[in-house]
Amino acid sequence: METYTFQQAKPVWAVGRQTEWNLHLGFRAFVEGKAQAKLCLACSTTYQLYVNNVYVTYGPARAAHGYYRVDEVDLSRYLREGRNTIAIMVASYNVGSYALLDQPGFLTAEIARDGAVLAATGVSGFDCLELKEFVQKVQRFSYQRTFGESMRLDAHTYDWRSGGDFSPIPLEICEEKAYLPRRVEFPCTEVAPATKIVSRGSHVPYRPEKFRRPWGLNVTTPGYKQYRDEELTERLSEEIQSMKYQLEDTEEVPASPQTLSSGRFAVYSLGRDYTGMIHFHAVCRKPTVFYVMFDEILRDGVVDPVRYSCVAAIKYQMQPGEYFPISFEPFTTQYINIVVAEGEMELSDLSMVQCVFPKIQKKLNTADPDLQLVYDAAVSTFRQNTLDIYMDCPCRERA
Repeated sequence: METYTFQQAKPVWAVGRQTEWNLHLGFRAFVEGKAQAKLCLACSTTYQLYVNNVYVTYGPARAAHGYYRVDEVDLSRYLREGRNTIAIMVASYNVGSYALLDQPGFLTAEIARDGAVLAATGVSGFDCLELKEFVQKVQRFSYQRTFGESMRLDAHTYDWRSGGDFSPIPLEICEEKAYLPRRVEFPCTEVAPATKIVSRGSHVPYRPEKFRRPWGLNVTTPGYKQYRDEELTERLSEEIQSMKYQLEDTEEVPASPQTLSSGRFAVYSLGRDYTGMIHFHAVCRKPTVFYVMFDEILRDGVVDPVRYSCVAAIKYQMQPGEYFPISFEPFTTQYINIVVAEGEMELSDLSMVQCVFPKIQKKLNTADPDLQLVYDAAVSTFRQNTLDIYMDCPCRERA
């Protein structure tokens, strides 16, 4: 079996927190100049990479228990003259799932140029901070996957990804890891923009007689890890059922910037199912709380985010400022409902940054449009389900 060896880097993590659930850390290094440079990294559990605050990729490729695949990322196209900021956001979930393994958190990373190591974790060049914008004690997205996402942002949350100052937290060297080459292509990151707004309207507070509870939240089997209700910072599955919608405009119109205030919503369509990270541009003039709910179908003109026993929503709490958020994990959807609970926001450029197998350079030789649609759907299904392993569902299970 072919293995992988780093030149200098050692696995590191926050002191005493390698097995803590749903912990997010940010690691940063600087590179001078635009000459070719390569980042090599492995981690548990997943990461997003940014260069000068520009999203680059998501990883790593998955491997068997006890092994970790190493991504080698050519940074050249993202570098510029002067100082460049290399930022790695790492999530350590430490819970078992169909999609990801329950293994202690760590990052091993090094940046090299012309064979010389410029920065290496556990040696020099990388600093770390805790990413407290991620609410830690949240519900799992589904029985089959790890935790959902709830974000608390202010105008300076992501300054560190552009070189802003922060106070580094102490790190410890982790036990040695067994590394493997990636051996599969990196995800396609093409952007699929929302094409239409399919409905708009208002919503009012509502409490159902009984909340529909995704069944995974009821599991108490020994070894199945999730926060108990009394430990949760918020119960997102109940929050997203605590509103009643009033449709006011169901005429489909091209997607365009919208100003949404408290009690308003807008449902967008991507045109078809896509898998990736949900991304948008938001400007908040006042503190704003809103939900990004998503599903592959609509019910009564809106998204039902617990329809398939998932908590298919991301909660955002934003202080005044301008934001370009991107979800940390990939999801699958066609419809996205933006629901504002408090405040007001200007929303634009809603899209999906795809996280799928690269484009397939094959075409079907046919003049039959129906047959072409079937072929295109088959190719899209394949690409969404074969990122790094074969999957039968790229969202609820990713396995």
